[in-house]
Amino acid sequence: MGSGVSPKLHLDDSWVSYYDKRKLTLNFVAFNENIKSKEVKIKVGPNKYFTPQTYMITPNDIVYTDVNESGVYGVFLYSFIEQKFRLIYKAKRPGNKLNLCRIKDKLVIGEFPLLQSGSGSTIVSLDLFKSLKINNYKTHYSSTLPDIGNMLCKDDSIYFIKSLKINNKINSSTTEVASINIKNSELKILSDIQFATHLIEINNIVVTPFRGKYYIVKGVNNLK
Repeated sequence: MGSGVSPKLHLDDSWVSYYDKRKLTLNFVAFNENIKSKEVKIKVGPNKYFTPQTYMITPNDIVYTDVNESGVYGVFLYSFIEQKFRLIYKAKRPGNKLNLCRIKDKLVIGEFPLLQSGSGSTIVSLDLFKSLKINNYKTHYSSTLPDIGNMLCKDDSIYFIKSLKINNKINSSTTEVASINIKNSELKILSDIQFATHLIEINNIVVTPFRGKYYIVKGVNNLK
């Protein structure tokens, strides 16, 4: 695991995953030493800096992102028992990145352009324990503007960096932290800093960094 990147805990912290950039494998290791480790090969395509995102939904099934030779991102469901994968979401065009997060039994997929001058953005969800078919999803959000994304989920809300205004003449944009309630798809703008770029979850608190400070988006700071 020492040679891997992007470690992540799964299934009540009973498994950990990491990505081996040298072998191009997504690896899953159980903390129970009697359970054999598992891996799946990643295609990567032309983007050698790509790192997959993943969720282990059962000890035998995972969902993960990958990108093909044409630069098109997709979300795949893989069964370790059957040793088969199935495409469940395909990006609308090359050059759009995919962000994953999870709310209970729903997998949330955010599709955002890699470049500010790119296409618009979309956020959808799929039911993980129902019949998963390609692009069989519910749309919660769609915009013609190129949002930054950096999406994460907390409780019943999806948080991401949204573009409010684009000025192509000077290549600048106004970006803020936004949230979407997964139950009713209500959109809220949560910040007023005009240049939001990232979201970070620290000890159940969602924060956004800005000019050397961290602003709380969700949660309470109990430090006195």
